Amino acid sequence: MELIVTYEAQTADSQKLTTNFEELKAEANRQVEKYSINVTEENIPEAKKVMANFNKVKTEIGERYNFYIDEISAPVNQLKSEKKEIEAIITDGRQKIADGVANFENAKLEAIAARIAEYTKALCDEKQLNFERINTSDLIKLSAVTSAGALAKATKEAIEAKIQSLENEILQAKIAEQEKAARDAEIAAQARREAEERAAREKAEMEARAAQREAELLARAEREKQEAVQRAEREKQEAIERAKAEQAKPNPQAFYDTQREILQKPREAENGKAIYTIRAEFEVKAPANAPHDKLTDKIKEMLAAAGITNLSKIEVLNV
Repeated sequence: MELIVTYEAQTADSQKLTTNFEELKAEANRQVEKYSINVTEENIPEAKKVMANFNKVKTEIGERYNFYIDEISAPVNQLKSEKKEIEAIITDGRQKIADGVANFENAKLEAIAARIAEYTKALCDEKQLNFERINTSDLIKLSAVTSAGALAKATKEAIEAKIQSLENEILQAKIAEQEKAARDAEIAAQARREAEERAAREKAEMEARAAQREAELLARAEREKQEAVQRAEREKQEAIERAKAEQAKPNPQAFYDTQREILQKPREAENGKAIYTIRAEFEVKAPANAPHDKLTDKIKEMLAAAGITNLSKIEVLNV
């Protein structure tokens, strides 16, 4: 398969390019159809050879196309180069003029910026405003002045609007500050009232607790007083009961004193003898809380054993 290209160009409007593209296309389809195989494990080597041959044919055709493209493109590339060189000459000439225009306009813009700043500062000084807070960079343009060099009416109005906006901003800030101060004062007053109310509640609670404590102490003192009175009354009654009990008990000593007075003289008996009353006191060890009758019986036995049988009376003196 061989590529054949014919190119004819008499003028820009009469160009003719012919190739044997259809012939090559048909031949490529025949070759692909001819050597296409169903790949199996046995014919893998043959399939790889077919693939290599296809790559070779594609490369050869591609190289021929690139050759003709380069040849045909040479005149076009020449035209492009010539065009670029001519455009550079014109662009350089234009740029020199543009630089001059820019220098002139920049100088004029600087003068306009100074005039705008002067006008803005004068108005700010009248209103006692900070001139630096006014941004006029967006107003610096050639149309900001008249043909005579004076600030245009629209420029002045824009500056005045900016100053008015600053005044409004300052006023709003002042109002906001006053409102904040009022809120802070109200908050402080509320906090003070709450603190006073809390202090009053705490004082009342402390006084109530103190009063309750005092009442409890008084009540306890009264209870203790009543208890002391009742205890004294009980002790008094107990003392009276003990006194009564003591009075109710037999008093051996009094009995013996009385008997001694009665029996101071012995009684006469027959045969010139007299009868004497003799009282003796014995201390006997016995179990604690021993019955008195048991004790007296024991003494009687001891006396009887000693030959004393005429015992008229025996009594335990301990209570």
